[in-house]
Amino acid sequence: MGPARAEKLSASGFRTVADFLLALPFRYEDRRRYATVVGLERGKPATLLVRFHGARAVRMRRGLLRVEALADDGTGAVRVVWHNRYPSFVKALEGSRAALYGEPAASPRGETRIENPETEFIAAGEEADPVHSGRIVGVYHRAADVSSRPWRTLARRALDALGPDFAAAAASPAEVLAALESAHFPETPEAADAGRALLAREELLVLAAGIEAKRERLRARRGLALPASEALRERARRAVPFPLTGAQKRAVGEIAKDLKSGRAMARLLQGDVGSGKTVVAGLALMLAAGNRVQGALMAPTEILAEQHAESLASWLTAAGVRLALLTGRVRGAARTRLLAELAAGRIDVLVGTHALAEAPVAFRRLGLVVVDEQHRFGVAHRARLFRKGDAPHVLVMTATPIPRSLAWAIYGELDVSVLDEKPPGRGEIQTRVRPEEGRPRVYAFAGERVAEGERVYVVVPAIEEGQREVAATRETAARIGAALQGVRIGVLHGRMPPAERTAVLRDFAAGRIPVLVSTTVVEVGVDVPEATLMIVENAEVFGLAQLHQLRGRVGRSERKSWCALIAGRDAAPEALERLSVLERTSDGFLIAEKDLEARGPGDLLGSRQSGLPAMRVADPVRDLAALGEARRRVVALREKGEEVRSDLFGYPAPKSETRGPR
Repeated sequence: MGPARAEKLSASGFRTVADFLLALPFRYEDRRRYATVVGLERGKPATLLVRFHGARAVRMRRGLLRVEALADDGTGAVRVVWHNRYPSFVKALEGSRAALYGEPAASPRGETRIENPETEFIAAGEEADPVHSGRIVGVYHRAADVSSRPWRTLARRALDALGPDFAAAAASPAEVLAALESAHFPETPEAADAGRALLAREELLVLAAGIEAKRERLRARRGLALPASEALRERARRAVPFPLTGAQKRAVGEIAKDLKSGRAMARLLQGDVGSGKTVVAGLALMLAAGNRVQGALMAPTEILAEQHAESLASWLTAAGVRLALLTGRVRGAARTRLLAELAAGRIDVLVGTHALAEAPVAFRRLGLVVVDEQHRFGVAHRARLFRKGDAPHVLVMTATPIPRSLAWAIYGELDVSVLDEKPPGRGEIQTRVRPEEGRPRVYAFAGERVAEGERVYVVVPAIEEGQREVAATRETAARIGAALQGVRIGVLHGRMPPAERTAVLRDFAAGRIPVLVSTTVVEVGVDVPEATLMIVENAEVFGLAQLHQLRGRVGRSERKSWCALIAGRDAAPEALERLSVLERTSDGFLIAEKDLEARGPGDLLGSRQSGLPAMRVADPVRDLAALGEARRRVVALREKGEEVRSDLFGYPAPKSETRGPR
């Protein structure tokens, strides 16, 4: 190809022939049978072999032309229209033969015509090009200003030039070549599926190999040995003011084993809403402090950092652990004093937001880093915090239930501890889906809860960024205020200053504001035991996993709790059926599986920072179940001393490259 096109493709991420060939068609058109003009059906795409006559053009904007011609195949003629063409196109039309592919439709005058068909001129004595006509034809996403037709031509040239002298991950090079041929130029729809499936298996094997290699590097890191002496165990037993669940005990045991191993821990603590992850993390931080090293807990919001600090301090301080909180609100002399204490080693555990990763923050001996809801942080924030210690132990926590296959794709290099029990004293949450017409009854029930001294959340979707978000909360607050005369209504949204948000939440927790209207900023970490009712407006626009997270803001005491999901008037029947899953189950992992099927991993995790590897062939939902098998195969190969190599998927990356497998 020419240098200009090559440069555009490279800038769009297509740096190699492999990158180009792995951009497979997103759909196929069956052009195997040639139709006749007399047999055309409106609305049904067709391929025709025709000769043009009667070409004429009308000048449009910027020198471009609207071109019309009659296309005749001997059985009849049909009018064909092309938009935005150059004069040279008109000259090429008159009297020429061509293969056309397009959809016949009715013109404003009622005649049948074809607009903007794919047009392939045929030279005298030649047949139609089998790349574009008379076969199943792939349709590609436009990239770097290259449309489907030239992309198809380039793919044909690339495949013709590609020899089987490259490394393949699982299949033989010849099988991979055949799969590429079938994926780009299939003879049957089944052949396209088979080619794509083989390439997906190759990609999953490469992905598994990358995860295993990263896992091996992490496990090879030497770390501080932090044993749990009997005296420390006894102090921990006395410090925790309530009995641990079996799952918590199991997780604490797994973490303690990692911390004393002499290698740096890299573990994921995964638990549903209210499963007690903070207590487990607190015991790990206590163990670190007992070995005279410092710990850090980084939370995604100031509110959550403050709640973690308050919760941990209630029992860690009594056990002799010196704990401090660092957020953007700690300024001036107080901040200077705190940083000096930290650097001198007089603070054992520092809880905070991304402020922990800032340059002035220096630990005397950082041995354990706990990151809460890590997908809400950028990679750079986490890396800066980790560098503040010498290969510190790392514990990552998430309350987002993630199906096992997806969790391994994202966190596969980490060891995993799962909290699958809830601590005693947590009430059941009765969930009901209600139509918009049922809103007055829901609001009346909210008034009854307030009269009992309880709290009510009302969550609205952030329909748009900016002022619309503010309006959505204020409009809903006004509506509820009109329904609940004399009840003070609080408003919370992402555009409020942090100090104002914190003040509203404190008033809500203290009961000065019984009803809180909020966007999803309350989704994670707000702990108000007196809150017993969660109302979600326009629930159909949320994912199931996010609604499950929101529902977890209530039911945090022994009181009976409720969740009302109000569906908008325009909610589709499929959306209502999806919401009914939450009426039937409170199993976060089952809910996440349903959400993954319906919405895909990006929506489930709610963040581009999710860490999910980009996949070029494998489907990030349908094919992830096969990742476990790919992992087992990689482990078996490594045990035999063999390594996975794939030139097609660029693994392992050459030493000069930094991008690695995508």
